Amino acid sequence: MNDSIGILQLMLTPGLGARTFDRLLKQLEYDRILISELASFEPSILMENFGLKPNIAESIAEQKDQAEAIAAELELHEIRILLKGEGDYPSRLANAMGDNASPYLFARGDVHILQRKAVGFCGSRKASDENCQVTMSIASKLTDNGINVVSGYAFGVDTAAHIGALASGGMTTFVLPTGILSFSPKNAVASLLEPENHVILSEFPPNLGWHSHNAMKRNSTVCSLSNAVVLIESGLEGGTYAAGKAALNLQRPLFVLQHDDPYSTPPGNRFFIERGAHPLNVDASGNVDLSELLAAIEADVDGPPQTSFLSEL
Repeated sequence: MNDSIGILQLMLTPGLGARTFDRLLKQLEYDRILISELASFEPSILMENFGLKPNIAESIAEQKDQAEAIAAELELHEIRILLKGEGDYPSRLANAMGDNASPYLFARGDVHILQRKAVGFCGSRKASDENCQVTMSIASKLTDNGINVVSGYAFGVDTAAHIGALASGGMTTFVLPTGILSFSPKNAVASLLEPENHVILSEFPPNLGWHSHNAMKRNSTVCSLSNAVVLIESGLEGGTYAAGKAALNLQRPLFVLQHDDPYSTPPGNRFFIERGAHPLNVDASGNVDLSELLAAIEADVDGPPQTSFLSEL
């Protein structure tokens, strides 16, 4: 609890961003100092020994009461804080994003799920019923192979992916664009949740509400947690389009749904396929051949850079 309070004090301090937090974690590890100790130091020590600006050094102690209240609420809901480079923080995320990976994650559920091979899903909130059914089918088949289904918990494709995984007895990871204390299970999901079949993650302050830029940031986290990414339905702008670009930038194999009827394939899907993404073909009956996707996951490869597309970013 005490170290959680120290972490929260730093997180709540105005002007102390993720890069500074990450730098402090590395220095504390080197000096063998606990975060709770750092948070109790006098401002003069924080400025002289840790290079913090005066306003930041003086503000850390002021966050203690709020940090204690949040820490108590996290404990009540069995929410853990995962620190980058320690314990159960997912190494796949840290390796993919490097210094851009969040220095902390808030987690509720079975964090061991994060060690499994994983596939991330992205797609429109307003995806067609047909594409949502295809999403559930793909997620179900992946969980039959012991694969963790990762998605962002928006309506449409995200929710369909979670349901497809859970309803078939598999596991799923909810990556939130909000603080973890804002999580509320949707009706279609709530009855499927068991302690051992899911983990909820957030890289944002626990009480933070929804912000569009955080939803975009969350896309990179979904891709980084995954061995491959499945894009179901995308336009030429918006969150799913950004997720597809994130997958390519992170050199994650990107598999994009393609219908037999070219006019049924959304424009964003065609855009990515034309630039080197792997087509995931769906026939008129809604069946999808997952052999190439499963092979990519099993090989645990990132895939070659999509240079023809990356040059446009």
